[in-house]
Amino acid sequence: MKNPKVAARYAKSLKDLAKERNELEACKADMQLIIQACKESDEFERLLISPVINTDKKLVIFREILSEKVSELTMNFVEIITRKRREGLLASIAEAFMLLYNDFKGIHEATIVSARPLNEDLRKAVLEVLKEARNGDEIQLEEKVDESLIGGFVLRMSDKQYDASIRQKLDNLKKEFRSNHYQSKI
Repeated sequence: MKNPKVAARYAKSLKDLAKERNELEACKADMQLIIQACKESDEFERLLISPVINTDKKLVIFREILSEKVSELTMNFVEIITRKRREGLLASIAEAFMLLYNDFKGIHEATIVSARPLNEDLRKAVLEVLKEARNGDEIQLEEKVDESLIGGFVLRMSDKQYDASIRQKLDNLKKEFRSNHYQSKI
């Protein structure tokens, strides 16, 4: 069940409460744990969205799984959204929370996709350029490898993308040759 508006409202409430109680960092760690659990465990994600398992059973399972790993605030929050039958939104709420947290802390997310893993010097250079572009704000750089790029990289940050891949340059050349701007005068 995806509903970004509802997830954003719950995430904002959780962030505001965590900030008020000085538990923002602990709550951030808990949300990262939930995101990771949803990505790594299909069973956990199916549990969240299952209409067959009743609310009381889900609460028992969530307490068993999460109570030792998350803060009391997060556990209470999970119980509240489960009682309201919104547990299917937990992954979306956690992701929305992370966006709000990053915005609050001035952290910008960027993704770089390259044909090979970046070496340390290149990673530092990319981070320096991005920090300078964002007036010194912190940058979280996610690295991905896609061998189909052949070489170069694709950088995404916010709603912008810079494609400096060999694949893109080859595609541009193909388009240019297809349009045949040059016509023979024979």
